[in-house]
Amino acid sequence: MKHGNEGIKITDVRVITDRILRHGKLEIALSVPGFKGNPFVSEEIGLDAEFLSPSGKKLTMPGFWYQDFLRELKPLDEAARLGEQRGISGLASDNEKEPQGMEVLTPRGEPEWRIRFAPTEAGAWKYRILLKIKGELVDSAEGSFTAEESDSPGFVRIEPSCKRHFMFDNGELYIPIGENVCWWTSPTRKAYDYDVWFGELSKHGGNFARLWMATWGFGLVWSETPVDDYTNRLDRAYLLDKVVELAEEKGIYLMLCILNHGQFSAKTNPEWEHNPFNMKNGGYLNHPSEFFTNELAIKHFKDRLRYIVARWGYSTHIMSWELWNEVNWTDGYDGKVVNDWHSKMALYLKELDPYKHLVSSSSALLEDPVQEVAELDFINLHAYGLGNWCLDIPKHQKRQIKLYDKPVLFCEMGVDWRGGTSTRKMDPEGIHIHQGLWAGVMGNGAGTGMTWWWDSYIHPANLYYHFKPIRIFVDRILKAGSVPAEIPEEGWKLSDEGAGLYGYQCGDEFFLWVFDKDYTHKTEQPRLFQDVTLELAATDGPFEISWFDTWNGEIMQKETLMASGGRLSVKMPAWNRDLAAIVKRTD
Repeated sequence: MKHGNEGIKITDVRVITDRILRHGKLEIALSVPGFKGNPFVSEEIGLDAEFLSPSGKKLTMPGFWYQDFLRELKPLDEAARLGEQRGISGLASDNEKEPQGMEVLTPRGEPEWRIRFAPTEAGAWKYRILLKIKGELVDSAEGSFTAEESDSPGFVRIEPSCKRHFMFDNGELYIPIGENVCWWTSPTRKAYDYDVWFGELSKHGGNFARLWMATWGFGLVWSETPVDDYTNRLDRAYLLDKVVELAEEKGIYLMLCILNHGQFSAKTNPEWEHNPFNMKNGGYLNHPSEFFTNELAIKHFKDRLRYIVARWGYSTHIMSWELWNEVNWTDGYDGKVVNDWHSKMALYLKELDPYKHLVSSSSALLEDPVQEVAELDFINLHAYGLGNWCLDIPKHQKRQIKLYDKPVLFCEMGVDWRGGTSTRKMDPEGIHIHQGLWAGVMGNGAGTGMTWWWDSYIHPANLYYHFKPIRIFVDRILKAGSVPAEIPEEGWKLSDEGAGLYGYQCGDEFFLWVFDKDYTHKTEQPRLFQDVTLELAATDGPFEISWFDTWNGEIMQKETLMASGGRLSVKMPAWNRDLAAIVKRTD
């Protein structure tokens, strides 16, 4: 043993999870007395647990440094109440019907090491914890546990047969329906914002949310921390623990964005002035662009990824890691250099993460070099101010599919990038939200279009009701039990050229969305469509047609018709804006 490593050992190992379920969280606490270095630097200390499954498979999960807290929502004093509306990078809610107060975190006990793991099989497991100090194995500890069976569908994957959709480990499809909910905005109740937002989203059928590890939110590193020491932000990590647990409880799957562009920009949403990587703040980078090539920066970021995987990688409700939000806005953006960085970081994540969560990244541009990175699992699109959401979202999704043969998820959308208040003035009813939800799913995307202004538009205008109808329709698609296949343009015909259609076939069922091609949030009076005939390519026989109201989620009417000569001809009910249909063979 190297000199100086004597006496450093693993002690006080204890499983702190009461009931261990397949794909649930197993948590182990332990101590490493004698270690006096930086617990966040893997070259100084490496703590890993090797888990052996009942079937003989081995999975390895790193450990992480943890501080426990007592979390409370205390009554507001008058000074806090007066300042609440200022908000943190957004609009804070003062709705008296919601929980209001001051979120207070009080450290509880001493920091310690934790290991979190999700057993992938039911049955008897064994584990071995390995402790390395500066690369030398100095101690180990062994244990065992039994995981009970559960109804968890597992982690989110890419559906392998057509590569257009997501699916769980058990083979069930997952179609994301949701919004961006990237950080808390209340300066008082802080992360308790999510109890309100996730509660409403889940109640109305949402199953997806995008979170940022923003510097003013869940970020592990910023001005009060060195680049390689997260001690002063372990409270932020604890809050993210609670939000992940809340998402698990509410059936919401999270895209966790690790870096946002402003951290490495002095121009666009600039934060570079306060970045601890900045040489002016005691760091070692002269320019933001050096983050992608500097070897020490890459090493420190890999350690951050290691911590993130160790702490939150256990969760099946982490739908994916997102390396960057809109990386093209970083100063000195060089697509070739940034793509090389993405390739390396995505590969590192997949080597480190025993569950192989999906990995993506994003640009503000609908076509950007980052989309070419083969190691990224799906295309992540952002767009604001598109002229016609019904036509434009499917157009861009289909183009990306054609180029890269990957699922496409429209992860940010809105009519106005400048703010939720201006967006609400432009579209008080949320028409573009409705169209983005439906066009995202039905226009060959992997999920809905994800609206951005959660705090200043969706929530204060109470626009959550838009999520429920698309969730009901998606559940019907999932119930069909087969992978949706896009209906080609030659497979349908509408008698009115002003109407458009996107649809899927699942076995002997068809799922259709028909829309007014000219209708947007700017349209003063929607057109009434009457006497429109739909022709659908179908095998001869009886079909039940259920007309679905896309605004309230109810069936408008049903009828049974016969297909003959390979075509089903249907006279549509009168409609405006859009409607949907479920066409099912009945013999």
